[in-house]
Amino acid sequence: MAKPVNSISGTVCAAIAGHHRYMTPVQAHNHLFDRAEPFHGNEYTRWGIILEQPVADVALKDLRKHYNKDVGLVHITERLQHPDVPWYTGTPDRLITNEDDEIIGVLEIKTAGSRSASRWGQPDDEDPLIPTEYLCQVEWYRHLIQALHKKDHLDLWIAVLIAGQDYRIFKVESPPEFHANLFKMCQEFWAAYVLTDTLPDIDGSKGTTRALSEYFPEAKGENMVSSNVALEEMVAKRRAIKENIKELDLVLKTINNRLRDAIGDNLGIAGSNWTAKWSPSSRPKVDTKALMAAHPEIVKKFESKTTFRTLRVHYKKEA
Repeated sequence: MAKPVNSISGTVCAAIAGHHRYMTPVQAHNHLFDRAEPFHGNEYTRWGIILEQPVADVALKDLRKHYNKDVGLVHITERLQHPDVPWYTGTPDRLITNEDDEIIGVLEIKTAGSRSASRWGQPDDEDPLIPTEYLCQVEWYRHLIQALHKKDHLDLWIAVLIAGQDYRIFKVESPPEFHANLFKMCQEFWAAYVLTDTLPDIDGSKGTTRALSEYFPEAKGENMVSSNVALEEMVAKRRAIKENIKELDLVLKTINNRLRDAIGDNLGIAGSNWTAKWSPSSRPKVDTKALMAAHPEIVKKFESKTTFRTLRVHYKKEA
């Protein structure tokens, strides 16, 4: 049986709890065994790294105003491990210290795009909106630092820069049961799925589809699994759903064509609480067949191969 190579961090705990936007529990399981495809970053993460220190500098000024003291920030760069729970780890962005260099809080720094602005409230709201995955993450860090430094309580802050210009800082106040429930879920996940290397419940997300391909990258041999009552019922349900989708798709396409007919050579239709527009659009298209014939060396240079498994379900024709 394979053994986990990673631990449950602030990001992974949110996925286990079902609160992460981009990672499912099945993907979290794969991450713990290092089966997931490596993430090398993107423009969002690159700018997040670049802007982290400037946001921290602004947050420090606000924290000094709040505490009316010369508090400081300590940059954490290494993964910290819980003294009593080996699989409990994390790397908080900053620790807040007082004038005696005692740790009094944790600061997490985030950057967000303009499309994520609606996920954040205002600091002076009575109960400000903060993305749940970040609440999981920072609560995970707070209790980790409290355990490491034998603290009964630490303040918790999140500073976010939205769209490169909208800065907000929040003091997080969560009920005690929030972390208790989160820890229990992770503890049960570790015992039930990690120690046994068993996949958690399967959902229909794209992330889980990708994770299953990572967990079972290829068929080992030509064996066919024997069916059972549960599988028979599931495949029958799948067949019925596919038929319903086909019928509904035809209805939808018919409605769309009737809307096009109603619009005619006008721009669109203005309804009571809706609008429909039939607008021209274009997109560049590469004639790969012609390119291959004219410049095969260019195609070969930029060609990449992706290996994946395709699920196909075939039904026997009824007599």
